[in-house]
Formats: sequence, C-alpha cells, structure tokens
Amino acid sequence: MKILITGAMGYVGGRLSEYLLSLYSKEQLFLATTRIDPPVWAQGFPLVRMDLTDFLSVERVIKNTRPDVVIHLAGLSQSECEQDPALADRVNVDGTKTLVQICGANGVSRFLFMSTFQVYGRASGEISETQTVDPRNEYARTKLLAETMVRDGSVRGMVPIIFRLSNGFGYPMDARVAESVLKLAVNSFCRQIVREQKIHVHSDQYRNFISLNNVARAVEFVLAQDPNNFVNPVFNVGGLANFSMGELARKIALVYKNMYQDRDIPITVNKDRSGIGIWSPFIYKYDRLSALGFTIKDDMDLEIKKTIMFFEENKL
Repeated sequence: MKILITGAMGYVGGRLSEYLLSLYSKEQLFLATTRIDPPVWAQGFPLVRMDLTDFLSVERVIKNTRPDVVIHLAGLSQSECEQDPALADRVNVDGTKTLVQICGANGVSRFLFMSTFQVYGRASGEISETQTVDPRNEYARTKLLAETMVRDGSVRGMVPIIFRLSNGFGYPMDARVAESVLKLAVNSFCRQIVREQKIHVHSDQYRNFISLNNVARAVEFVLAQDPNNFVNPVFNVGGLANFSMGELARKIALVYKNMYQDRDIPITVNKDRSGIGIWSPFIYKYDRLSALGFTIKDDMDLEIKKTIMFFEENKL
C-alpha cells in the first residue's frame, strides 16, 4: 500500500508522518508539502512539493506517486481562515475539491480527511457523530464544506473517511512548526513553565484533548479496517477526558513536578466567564471508532513530559 500525506510537515502531519515512517518503507510513503526547507527528521524520505491552489501541481503529484491512500491534512489554520476567508475557501474548500477529483480519476482507493470538532458549534452535553452541525467560524465552515467534497469522492470509487478531530496536543516535530502552534493550550502552558516557572491561564474554558500519538494510532487503525464495516464515513476523534484550562494547567504542573521533584509551579487562573466560551464539562464521544474496536491509549502524562522536554531543548 502506498500512502500520500498532504500537509506532512505541519503540526499534526509531522507527528503522523513520524509514526507512519516507523511502519512503512520509504517506497510506500510520500510526504507532500509546500516547504522548501524540509526539517532534519524528514530528510532522506520521499518529499513532494504540492500546492492545493494549483491544479497542475496536484495532478502532477498524484500521477507521479500513484498512491492507494491519501491522508489530507493540508489547509489553512483557524487564525489564517479568520484573517482571509477568501483564501480559506480557495485552499480548504476548492483545494480539497481539486484533490478529491484528481484522486478519484487516478485510482486512489481511500481518502482520509482531517476535519474538526468545531463543525458542531458550541459544545455542550454529549457530542456524537449524529449531532447536528453548526459551524460558527470560518475555519469550521470551510472544513464542513470540504467534508462534502470528500463525501462526493465515494461516487468516484474512493472510500471517504472523515476524522472530526478535537484538540490534538503533543510535541511538534521541529522548531519552525512549534512557532506556529505556541498559543495552543498545552504548548503554551509547557512553554510558560520552561521560560517563566509559572502558568497563567487566560480563560478557564473546557476542552477535549487527544494526544497526537493517539491521532496517529487512529489513522493506522482505520486504514487497516475493511471499509465495508463503515456505517458512515464520519468519525469523532477525541480523548478520554475533558479539562478546564485550570485543570489542565495543574496537570501539566504536576507532570513537571514529577520530573523535577523540588519544583512547585504557581498557577493563576482568570475566572471571568463573561465572554463566549465553553464553561461547563462536555463529553466528546467517539462511538464509531470504539464500535470497530479502537481504544484510546492513556498517554497524556508522557506526551506532556515530551512537550516540556521539547521546549527545554529548543529554547523557544
């Protein structure tokens, strides 16, 4: 089986690429990126340049690599979508449509698209794959439109797989990627500990977290399944528990204390809940993955420890 990963040098893509590189040979895995300076960890592996907004670029990559499976992670981030909604449509929506069309015309058998839990809108109660979608920002809107493009791939003979990912966390693969994700909660708190020996929580909202290792395990698991067992192409992909940002900060501080026995980390939490946010616990259910036999590995402490070590080593 030959696999092409788009966005392979990004935050999620880098960790997924690292994981799959341990399972597949260099002849089986292709890493698509727009970066012209591949990081050290990716050197020596098959890298291909691809621009989602350029039809000929996408067509050339698919025809040259002839993948059986495409894992589509490339796209604009949430902040980039808010800054330029028109470009978000070109990349996240039209780019996905182009990729699906070309893959369908060139014998790709499975197409896995990484969407977001944000398509459900404001989180409350239990969130399952059957819940009504209600995207409330440009990022979620474009991801939901892209899901439609991926679903259309089934009429071209491809099996569509859609992962609605909650908050993936864990160490980045290189410093350049890290700089683009410093504001993510786990990264921010780990970095604050390393730089300032304290944590300040700006907003005590609730979030669901899943380690990037578990995300990669879920991809591996689904690709090994008989697609005839899929009752629906949409899969929630989330972690075992939800945390308020204050609870998360205390967990990270405890991991740090276990690493360095004599270091207690002071934590301050902004308790103002006057703004729009998720202020109560919710449950992000991954019933469809679970029904197929997938289980989440409890590796949060280890992932946090490795993230702290990453910021210590890279001095960001």
